[in-house]
Amino acid sequence: MHDDEPQLIERAKAGDGSAAAEVVERYQRRIYTLCVRVLGDVDAAEELTQETLIKALTGLEKFDGRASLSTWLHRIATNACYSRMRSDRVRAKSRVPWPESGELPVPSRVQGGEDALDARRRRQTVAVALDRINAEHRVVLVLRDVQGMEYEQLSEVLGVPVGTIKSRLFRARAALREAIERLESSSQHTDQQPKRGTR
Repeated sequence: MHDDEPQLIERAKAGDGSAAAEVVERYQRRIYTLCVRVLGDVDAAEELTQETLIKALTGLEKFDGRASLSTWLHRIATNACYSRMRSDRVRAKSRVPWPESGELPVPSRVQGGEDALDARRRRQTVAVALDRINAEHRVVLVLRDVQGMEYEQLSEVLGVPVGTIKSRLFRARAALREAIERLESSSQHTDQQPKRGTR
């Protein structure tokens, strides 16, 4: 939490436009990163980021300060992502590759094959694998391994006990590892197939 957060919130509640702009400046990127990594769709992520910030700024009177503003915003954004995924309006036809920064680590069991993949292909593999696991696992991976949230904050964002967060994260990482291994195995099998017209 920023030291001046309580004062910033009070100013924004009072209708101070510069305070509202500061809230957007501080949290827009993190909210967008969450949405784009969960949904894999740039347009949908931009839309939900805007919706989240507007909903928060117009509903600041409901913010009681028991959690940090960041936690509250992430809770709104996470719920928006779940709603969007349930509506089945997001089609990850071409999932957004992971950027250089904020990249999910490849689970240790599959790191040995990293030399065979260039960095771009590796990021794309992780992105596609993420799309193959369920939404619950995808969200907790992004919040923990990309956003770097502590377990207690994750518990507040997702509304479940810390113990549940830890077990969910363990299962999510295992699911991601398996998805990556399947993709790499499939890719290797395809590469080994003789091209048509060759003997």
